[in-house]
Amino acid sequence: MKEKLIKIGVPFAILFLGVMAAAGMVSATANKDSEEKAPPSPPLVNVATVVPEQYQVNIDAWGELRPKEMTQLSSFVTGEVVAIHEAFKLGGLVKQGDVLVNIDDADYRAALSDAESNLAAAQSNLEQEIAAAEVAKEEWSTVSKDKITALALRKPQVLSAKARVKSAEAALARAQRNLERCKVKAPYDALVVSRNIGLGQVVNQGSVLGEVYNVESAEITLPIAGFDMPFLPHITDTFKAELEVVGGSGVTRSVNIDRDAGLINSKTRMSSLIAVLDDPYGLRNQVTPVKFGSYVKVTIPGAVLDNVVVIAQEAVTNKRVWLLDESNQLFERDVTILREEGERLLIGAGLKAGERLVTHAPEFPREGMKVTPSEGNDTVAQVN
Repeated sequence: MKEKLIKIGVPFAILFLGVMAAAGMVSATANKDSEEKAPPSPPLVNVATVVPEQYQVNIDAWGELRPKEMTQLSSFVTGEVVAIHEAFKLGGLVKQGDVLVNIDDADYRAALSDAESNLAAAQSNLEQEIAAAEVAKEEWSTVSKDKITALALRKPQVLSAKARVKSAEAALARAQRNLERCKVKAPYDALVVSRNIGLGQVVNQGSVLGEVYNVESAEITLPIAGFDMPFLPHITDTFKAELEVVGGSGVTRSVNIDRDAGLINSKTRMSSLIAVLDDPYGLRNQVTPVKFGSYVKVTIPGAVLDNVVVIAQEAVTNKRVWLLDESNQLFERDVTILREEGERLLIGAGLKAGERLVTHAPEFPREGMKVTPSEGNDTVAQVN
């Protein structure tokens, strides 16, 4: 009897456990579906309060530092090179008026002596002719003036003597210049970039002795794009700008924007400004030298704009931005971009003071979308 009860009870027990397990699975599935159907929380966004400001536009331009003047030194006379300045070599720095090359002047000194002698003789002859003319005038004083000729009064002889004096004076001046030109001098404070002669070499008139660059000042030609031109001040006078040497040296100097080049490049369609750097090699002042050929960036102060909002580029898409209303819902608006500066945009219209600008929109934003403003991000809408 007991065995029969066991045989009958075991199937019922197994059936009961199966029913209970199925009920547990159904309950768990129901709870899981309930959890999955719970509404998602609004996405988190970063916002910033719009604060218009007065903004100083800075325009960056790049160029190469070039000497303001480059001079090939040539010989005006022919002769042997008898002395050369020790600094007249590649990389040498010389002062204005330094004698760089001495050319043998023996022949030119002799020519000067001849010219002085010829002038003295011409002056003596003139004095004699003037005296003779006075005597002739005295001798012809009793004769009627109608019968006296200019030749009788020795006037042509006096004029000829005066002409010879002028010719002798010119020859003397020429001899003096030739003698002075035996000393080739630096026309300004200069950097020597080449030398083409050696000691004992004979040079001819017009021979190129070397080349020097003016180190009193240097220039940078700065191409300016058309979209930057409206933000430049009117160049009626020079004004200051900041120069920085490109390449990690960190050297900065002050430069003057001197003038507009007055031309538009036919290839790039860009205008150019000329900046001037005084004393680039620091010879007169204790400043860090900037070498010719350096590639530099010049930051030019431009126009001052009023009521401008400065925001990051990533906050703008196709000239539109996302804003938050009082209910923390997104809405989109068009804005007017005045200018792009690096990672910043200058917004001239489309934003009002106090509005909340979304600086990082959610992945798929839409009008009326509910979002959660990020705590601690309610700051001025600008990039510093």
